Amino acid sequence: MINFGFLLNVDIISGILVIIILLAFVLKNKKKISLWKIAYPFLYMILYRTKYGLKIMDKIATKYREFIRFLGFCFIGFGFAFMIFGTYAIVKTMVLFFITPTKVDTGMALVLPGMNLPGFGILSFWHWIIAIFLLAIVHEGAHGVMARAHNIKIKSSGFAFFSIFVPLLPAAFVEPDDKMLKKQSDYVQYSVYASGPMINILIAFLLIFALPWVNPMNIAGDNLAPYEDYFSDSNGFSVNIMPHLPAHNASMRDGMIIQSVNGVVVKDYLDFYKKMQGVKPGNEITLGAENDDGKKEYTFTTIEHPDIPGKGYIGVIGLRNERLIKQEHNISGQIFYWFKGFFIWFYLFNLALGLINLLPLGIVDGGRMLQVLLNRLFKNKKRAQEYWVWISFLLLALLLIGMLAHYLKSWGFF
Repeated sequence: MINFGFLLNVDIISGILVIIILLAFVLKNKKKISLWKIAYPFLYMILYRTKYGLKIMDKIATKYREFIRFLGFCFIGFGFAFMIFGTYAIVKTMVLFFITPTKVDTGMALVLPGMNLPGFGILSFWHWIIAIFLLAIVHEGAHGVMARAHNIKIKSSGFAFFSIFVPLLPAAFVEPDDKMLKKQSDYVQYSVYASGPMINILIAFLLIFALPWVNPMNIAGDNLAPYEDYFSDSNGFSVNIMPHLPAHNASMRDGMIIQSVNGVVVKDYLDFYKKMQGVKPGNEITLGAENDDGKKEYTFTTIEHPDIPGKGYIGVIGLRNERLIKQEHNISGQIFYWFKGFFIWFYLFNLALGLINLLPLGIVDGGRMLQVLLNRLFKNKKRAQEYWVWISFLLLALLLIGMLAHYLKSWGFF
């Protein structure tokens, strides 16, 4: 196994060094940068405009112009479909939360270094920053190529730094001529706006097909990457613990690695599922688990499953097979798992960024698509703008409440 305590220390040091480097870059180039003041000086973007990548965008757009335009029109339908799907999922989740707040976890959280996401493990700083930077380049590059395919001028490209007091996260941007873009037909505008998030979603799907092991949530399959058995052995499975349920009440906590059930060794979560099939409400279960203090047994009584009458329930989610790196492959195994982890997070980030950017929310791509649509549907432009603002505001409020509820629930407040 990877030493996550060591990684977290490395992450903290790496984060501080990156902030220092970004601050030095900003101070050195302060005459060449501009600020996008979101809630300055607390929240803002630092923009460093360049001409990097413009020739490449032109070359791709010129060589494959007709195919790119066709792809853009396809993106429109898929973009609106994902917008509806994402909005429906958020509204449904929040309605269920408002009805039964103690039973529903919204699952809405910021993806930040150090977080332990069920099925994905602990997110390291370098996985986080490299994945976000690469997908931002692809995202913005797609906007630029689509704009140039429709002969819309790109004024600049460049680097951006998302800042909370200090620069924290490097990103990329492409700046089409906004006046020229707004003069285009609705379908051209939809294509340009949808191209960024849709290319991220497309990359996520391509990763799933080419590297099926990047989806660790597929518990019915085998998520071993090629040669993984060469570097490591099975070592049980880790879980996340739901609050106020049997496992939690028995003092089990997130990230523990379960290795036995009632004294019988389990190699992975499929083995665990088989042993839990006949468990009824009221049965006594003993789980052997490994944590930072070593191995320990936890005994508790099952309750009835909330969705399956007559089935025992212990309150664990996010089951993820764990591997123990073989001693003879310690260094090469660490390298292997670093790259495996990167591709897993890169898949998730592309999928998440694409879906979030297609939400009808403010000035993200989905919000701009909705704005164009409302201006077409309503002759009264002021009323269309009011609808756009209200939809954006309500969705943002649901997201913020959902995130707050998730963190309060994870901290044991309800």
